[in-house]
Amino acid sequence: VNQNPTISDSKTSNGSAIATFNASLTGLQPGTTYYVRAYATNYIGTAYGDQVSFTSTTPPIADFIASFNAILPGGTVQFTDQSLNTPTSWSWEFGDGGTSTLQNPSHKYTTPGNYSVSLTVTNEHGSDSKTKADFITVSTLLGTIYTDGTGDNTTKGKGGQYLSVPLDILEDNDDIEIKVTSGTLVNVHVHLRTAAGNWYSKYDGLNTKFKVSDLIENQRSTYTHLVFCVNGMHEKYLPVACSAQVIASR
Repeated sequence: VNQNPTISDSKTSNGSAIATFNASLTGLQPGTTYYVRAYATNYIGTAYGDQVSFTSTTPPIADFIASFNAILPGGTVQFTDQSLNTPTSWSWEFGDGGTSTLQNPSHKYTTPGNYSVSLTVTNEHGSDSKTKADFITVSTLLGTIYTDGTGDNTTKGKGGQYLSVPLDILEDNDDIEIKVTSGTLVNVHVHLRTAAGNWYSKYDGLNTKFKVSDLIENQRSTYTHLVFCVNGMHEKYLPVACSAQVIASR
């Protein structure tokens, strides 16, 4: 790194006698200029050759994120490149046969399944690839909700689990069904939630089928999530066991 290096700096020892020697340098930092001189030492002292310099290259390091990891069939995912060292070209594979050469592409998935996504990035110094296995799940099953019978209707979080669904993965015309798989259904409760974490109680009763537009009532600019639970409300659950799937159709 320093100009006019000496044997007090980092050095290699490559042999003795009168001959030609080669040295390999390891542990170099990318994008760094290094200065090098050959040296020879005997009992009189140390002599140095001419200084040369080089700059280590910076091949890219691939990485990316997605706007959603779980969507409905027909939903679109926005992919964002987060690769290091300034790539100049991108090659995406979305796992369903789709590809793109955009830096930040979007992709629509139509068939249920789990999809691995790969990104290869390139710059003038090299290339790198990254694959995230089963990165995108496409399913009509949004998740599950339950109570296990231990709730007391007063203690938050005791005896149950709600499901929070981002509105961004839902369309107004989507239908949502609460499908009971076991236990006894006492009530279905639906909340709307804001980005700040504020809750608004939207429905409480025994209906198990809803239209998204009826629940959000054109309030997408205000609310970010729909929250579903059974046998309780706002994280307070009744002592009645029930399990259900939250299923969407489009």
